[in-house]
Amino acid sequence: MFISDPQLLPSALGKAERTRQRILSSALTLFASIGYEHATLRQIAAGAGTSLGLTYRYFSCKEELVLAFYNGLASRFIEHVQQIPFGTLADRFEAAMLYKLALIEPHQDLIGVLLSSALNPKSPIGVLGEQTADIRRRMQVAFEQIVKGSQDAPPGALAQRLATLLYMTQRGRKSHAWLDRPCKVGPRVLSICSANPDRFRWYGKTRGHFCGRPWRKQQ
Repeated sequence: MFISDPQLLPSALGKAERTRQRILSSALTLFASIGYEHATLRQIAAGAGTSLGLTYRYFSCKEELVLAFYNGLASRFIEHVQQIPFGTLADRFEAAMLYKLALIEPHQDLIGVLLSSALNPKSPIGVLGEQTADIRRRMQVAFEQIVKGSQDAPPGALAQRLATLLYMTQRGRKSHAWLDRPCKVGPRVLSICSANPDRFRWYGKTRGHFCGRPWRKQQ
């Protein structure tokens, strides 16, 4: 679960989880306002109304707070994927991307602050680093569900390879969103997902370049 506003914390949450969410909310607000590097756990604890010792019980370092932010966004996206209606791959992928853009939109300032570290694979909070490997795996599975749950999904291994391509594509487009550039689900992305269920064009990366491979769905 990820909740950015402590006023939205549901009473159904246990006391421990409410405390954890309050600390996380304090940290994200502080990161966005004064910067990730300048924020301290003592300041985060003060903002959450908790002691420093209690804060350490939930998060031992700032990196864990950022990873919790990543995990929260990923969990909400994955949950949404389960609710996307059955339909064409183009429609399902577009629905997923529109939700993802809406999901990160409220956090543009925070993401901008984290950007340099997030894009550094050697950083503890790098989105391509070892610490985020499990998040990437979960997201890959979500994109496999988007593909395999569509009415015009390709057969067998093609579905998994297409899911990998779509996942890599959206990661690149998300970087544009993080840089505050216009970012829409464009025709190049959606052209790989024909709305015609009788025909599908799959693009796979082969020997360093992209090639098209037509495939006609069997009746």
